[in-house]
Amino acid sequence: MMQGCLVLIVIFFLMFLAANYPGTAVTLFVTAVIIGIVYYSVSSSKKAKMENIQRESEDRAKLAYKDFRSKVVIPSDAAIVTYKGGYANILEGDSYLWIDDNALRLFPTKPPELDTPSKISKIAMFEIPVDKIEYFATRGDVIHENKISGGGGGGSSVGGAIIGGVIAGGAGAVVGSRKSINPIKSELITHDTRETFLNFYDDNNNKCSIVLEYQDYSILNELLPEKSHDIVNAIKTNSILSKAVEENKSANIADQIRELAKLRDDGILTDEEFAEKKKLLLDKIS
Repeated sequence: MMQGCLVLIVIFFLMFLAANYPGTAVTLFVTAVIIGIVYYSVSSSKKAKMENIQRESEDRAKLAYKDFRSKVVIPSDAAIVTYKGGYANILEGDSYLWIDDNALRLFPTKPPELDTPSKISKIAMFEIPVDKIEYFATRGDVIHENKISGGGGGGSSVGGAIIGGVIAGGAGAVVGSRKSINPIKSELITHDTRETFLNFYDDNNNKCSIVLEYQDYSILNELLPEKSHDIVNAIKTNSILSKAVEENKSANIADQIRELAKLRDDGILTDEEFAEKKKLLLDKIS
């Protein structure tokens, strides 16, 4: 709106000069045209140079990716997941995912946009030994937000009054100063924070994670069903319960309850599951 007002003011100013000082108006017009041509020429040249630099960087990135890709054997039936971030030092985005030699492997499906050192270093294969994987699961929620906008406006506009006054005098200034009232709009916005994560242990036994898209859970569940959170949870809790039943001693049952509490603190058991399993253990000594 403000830019439009300025353009109109400049136009009226040039019209005023043309009517009263034609020589000055012509000089200003020619000068503006020359400045515009020079500016356009310089900006076009600069833009072309930047585009050429970017194109060369993209080509180098493609060649680097092609070189790395030729050294990795990716099976034809490898799944494609979306790597969102985490411990793996690979490019974020779509990645091939497969299991080979008892290890889960990831490799980017396409080159980076540019050949910056930080991007080139992430054209790599990342692997996690299956026996180092703790479990995978999903987290997050879908939240719906009703966003209300509009309803503003009204009042008066100084710029509109000036232009209206120039065109139609006092009455035009009054009409031009009036601002329109914006209509009220309602927009439903969905925030989806759901994602799939996989926990594992590195070579130093530190707990790490990688994060994938929410829908990638089904792919992991197909490749590694035994590592899903529910299965791992059941195996661990059943193992604890079996051990308690075999020994059937109060002291040992107390130890098993402590182990269950640790699973709850680690997020593997919910409070309700912990209470249920704890009751089963206590029933053994009642």
